[in-house]
Formats: sequence, C-alpha cells, structure tokens
Amino acid sequence: MIYHFLRTTHTEIAYARKNKNSSKSIIFVHPSSACSEIWSEIVNNDQLKSYDLICIDTPGHGKSAHCLNPQQDYQLESLSSSILEVINALEVKNYIIVAASLGTNIIGETAHLLKDCKGFFLIGPTLVGGAIEPEHILLPFKYAGVLLEAQPEDAHIDAYMSHLVNSSDQSLLNQLKKYYLQTDPKFRERLASSIGNKQWNDELGNIKRTEKKVAMLYGEDEKISRPDAFLTTDLHQWQNKIHVVKKAGHLIHLDQPEVFIQLLLQFTDDILVE
Repeated sequence: MIYHFLRTTHTEIAYARKNKNSSKSIIFVHPSSACSEIWSEIVNNDQLKSYDLICIDTPGHGKSAHCLNPQQDYQLESLSSSILEVINALEVKNYIIVAASLGTNIIGETAHLLKDCKGFFLIGPTLVGGAIEPEHILLPFKYAGVLLEAQPEDAHIDAYMSHLVNSSDQSLLNQLKKYYLQTDPKFRERLASSIGNKQWNDELGNIKRTEKKVAMLYGEDEKISRPDAFLTTDLHQWQNKIHVVKKAGHLIHLDQPEVFIQLLLQFTDDILVE
C-alpha cells in the first residue's frame, strides 16, 4: 500500500488510499497494537475495486507517529478524534466504517460526529457504554494483559497472537507480532490506565444515536470477546442478527477473507447508494 500523511491535533497520521474517485467509500480501522497493513489482503481484492478504500494507522501504530504527550493523546477519545480529523480532511462522503476489536471502541467514541457515515461493519466488537463495561464483553483470557503492558514477555506475545486467529500459519503470526512490536509501548500503558480509570464515552449510545445499521461479526472460535454481549442492546443490527463466521477466530478477515468480503459486499449493497 502507498501511504500518505496528515498532521492532526495529536500527531501525524499515516493512511493508504485506493480508487479515490469512487463515489462509495470504505474506511478501515485496525485493532490495538496492529496497523493498517492488517487489511492488505482485503483492499487488494478485485471484488472491492469499485470502492474508495481508506486504511488508517491510529496514533502510535504502524506508520503514524508516536505521540509526544501519551497521557493526553492516547486517550480513546483522542485516538477517535484523530480518525475524525483525517476523514474530514479527506472530505470523504457516502462511506461505511469497518473496524476490528479496539478499533470499534475508537470509532464508537465519536461515532455520532461522523455525519456522512452510512453504517458500521464491526469485527469482534468490544464497545462499552451505559451498563456495559469491559468485564461484560471480554472472555477470560490468560494473555489479555499483553494488550496493556509496555514490554510483556516474548512468549506471552506469541501466545496472545495465536489466540487472535484460528490459523496456525506461522508467517501470519509473525506478521501480527511484528505489528505489535512496532506499536508505541506507551500506548499500551495509557490504554491500561484508561480502562482502569473507566475513561471512555458512551460508545454504544453514540452509535445508537446515529440510527445507522450496524453489522456485528464474530468468529466461531472467538477467544477474546463475547458474541452474546450485545444481544440485549437496541442497536440497529443489520439483518437483525449477530453474524458468526465458521472456522474463524477474533480477526475473521484474516482467517476467512472470502467469507468476510462477501458479507462486506452484502452490507455495502444494502447501505451505500450512488
């Protein structure tokens, strides 16, 4: 992917874009301690060539700069505002958001301000808000602390990566580990304190206020978040159900890219108009 850079309030943000002149856009937001390269197989698929595809590296991740003021700039709301600034600067209209894991929280923080967003396509969502807090969403997981530690043990990183996907492909696991290690360690420290201090907005409420359709996708072999966590919420769920993908873990687009693309195309056909 070819990257471009934009200066935002909090740091310089990297993003990649394909098919800029399309009238329908898809914006991709990666999980915690990953980067936009995690979407490469998806955005390079010819089935999506009619869409304007934008992949953003959140602050401290991938090719985006590390923040000079971690305490302020790595708050969830600050991360979200950086994404919002990029979308506004690029003047994207008629788009949906695809987000995975913590990326869903980042989008949820300011979802109600995404005025031209037509829908949300969420992978392994971990949204919080109202009575729903992290302990209601996350499954018991021995290596969950890897996402909250600046420098965890190498073996723990490996174990965590093996639980993100159903695949045992070592090259994929090595790639995920590479993304993790290139992320600013101060981001994970700040995330830990944010969660400990309950520093988040009503993400579920913000998405609900948009009155836009929400697709929620989980892997059948999910080990990170609970597929039943949002059954009692009154979000405008696409097709009135939570989608469970067979032979897939937390990051279903890596385990089952073709199934993921077909669901995404169905969603865009339903949601995006010329």
